[in-house]
Amino acid sequence: MLFKRKEKLNLTTKIKNLVLPEMGWKRCVTYYRLRIKRLKASTHSIAGGLAIGCSISCTPVLGFHIIQALLLSKLFRWNYISSVVGTAFGNPWSFPFLLSAEYFIGKKIMGFIGYDTVSAESVSIEMTDNFFDKSFDILVPMLFGGYFLAIISFPIFYIIFYSLVKKSRLEK
Repeated sequence: MLFKRKEKLNLTTKIKNLVLPEMGWKRCVTYYRLRIKRLKASTHSIAGGLAIGCSISCTPVLGFHIIQALLLSKLFRWNYISSVVGTAFGNPWSFPFLLSAEYFIGKKIMGFIGYDTVSAESVSIEMTDNFFDKSFDILVPMLFGGYFLAIISFPIFYIIFYSLVKKSRLEK
C-alpha cells in the first residue's frame, strides 16, 4: 500500500499514541482544525454537527456517542464528519466531571417530578443479587441529567462553533 508503515506498531505503542500522540497535541489539534476548515459543507451544517457531537458526549451512554451523533446528523442533515469530531469533547479527562454533573442534575430533576432517588453513597458496588437493581438507581438519574444537559448545552455549542467556523472561513 502507498501510505502504510514499513514496520507495524506494536500494541503498547498504539495505546501510548492514544494518550500521548507522536506528533504532539498541538499538531493533533491543528490537524483536526484544518480538517474541519476544509469541509465542503455549509457553516450551519458543520456547526450543527460539531454541536450535536459535543452535546451527545454529555450523556452517560458511553460507547454509543458516535452512533447517536451520526443518527441525529442524518435526521437534521448536518455534517457527519464534524459530528464524529465533536464527540471527542467527551474524553477520559472530562467524563468524571460530566458524569457527576449528570447525576446531580438528574437527581434534582427526578426530585422535582416527585420520584425519590437513592444517594450514590448508599449504593455499594458489591456483586450481590440485587446489584443491577441498585445500579439502575444511579443510572436513571444520570440518563435524565445527561440528556437534559445535552439539550441545554446544544444551543451554546452551536453558537460558539458557528462563529468559529464562520471566522475561520473568512480568514481563508
